[in-house]
Amino acid sequence: MSRSVFKNEAEYTERGRHYHGHDDSEQEWLATGRYTFALNFVNEKDVCLDAACGSGYGSELLSGKARKVIGLDVDEHALSFAQAHHRNEKLSFGMADLTLPFPLRDECVDVVVSVETVEHVTEHEALLSEFRRVLKRGGRIVVTTVDHAVYSVRAGIRNRFHVGELTKKELLDLMSRYFSLEGIYGQIRYVPLPWSKRLGKRGWVSFVALLGVVDVFRLRRYVIKKLRLDDAVKAVNQGLSPMKMTEIEKTDDEGDDDYYQLIVVARKP
Repeated sequence: MSRSVFKNEAEYTERGRHYHGHDDSEQEWLATGRYTFALNFVNEKDVCLDAACGSGYGSELLSGKARKVIGLDVDEHALSFAQAHHRNEKLSFGMADLTLPFPLRDECVDVVVSVETVEHVTEHEALLSEFRRVLKRGGRIVVTTVDHAVYSVRAGIRNRFHVGELTKKELLDLMSRYFSLEGIYGQIRYVPLPWSKRLGKRGWVSFVALLGVVDVFRLRRYVIKKLRLDDAVKAVNQGLSPMKMTEIEKTDDEGDDDYYQLIVVARKP
């Protein structure tokens, strides 16, 4: 991601968005992987809706296969970035609040892709109703979102931008009211840490917090960089993380709640 599109770090943090497609971070690899997975359900004749397209990186990926891709998002800044950085004859972008009626006619798209959208809204019924309305009969929908039971409850992650997280059961119940479910997949496994690592993690967190308190002259980052401790710090963090990075894997509705990210594929009857 290129931070140059922001005036300052505060603007990036406040927006809570990721402008992927411009770096090789692990987070970008995971996010683009969800769009790459969605391509399995797109063919060359399809019109595809990228719902909550953000900065447009996923829309461009989809346009590599689809006949046409429509990217909708509520954020003007993200759409401006998308229009400036992701352009081809198959792509078009528009502004829309996805909890309100979309600016699209009934049954006009063959595939709906919604990556990391559900957790950012509370009006889930309105969102799914619109997805169903614009999708053609027999068309597919691919939805990805965090599993509240794993992401927030078991892992204890707090994201102030997530206002509508669902558990796997809640997500499947919601989707099945509007579509015929075809498959459920997971990405990033939750791996409980043994007591020794949990103790070590508490100590590491306390140590880092202490460094922040005593770092009066804000030299901590400089010292870490100067002594080339970045890899060591990264290794410690990874070793104490309850996350196991994985490719997208097939699971089922009865399986254990082991995945941070869920991907549901369904079809409009």
